[in-house]
Amino acid sequence: MNRMKLVAVALVLVFAVLPTKSPAAIDWYFGDVQRIYMFNGGFVLRMSTTALDDCLHKYVYFREVTLPEKTVDRAYSMALSAQASGKQLGVVIDKAINGPGGMCESTGDVDIR
Repeated sequence: MNRMKLVAVALVLVFAVLPTKSPAAIDWYFGDVQRIYMFNGGFVLRMSTTALDDCLHKYVYFREVTLPEKTVDRAYSMALSAQASGKQLGVVIDKAINGPGGMCESTGDVDIR
């Protein structure tokens, strides 16, 4: 019986320290492109999704300070294409790094749907 208790305690401890996905982890965010403007060596997006409500000005930032120039250029092209075609754009943001109310900087991953 003592061995069973030891195993149970060990399992509880293992699962207690395993990382879990928090709501502020790296994730895809999709919405219609409402605004695109050039900003500080890159561009900024405003999308129709409440998922960006905790981002600074509710924007997604693509900046050459944090991303390679070609990545910013390609993302800009895709954002323009999504807006012109009326399709949704998906972007990846790591809200855990940016913090609540912070600049939601894109990781550079973009998808049109």
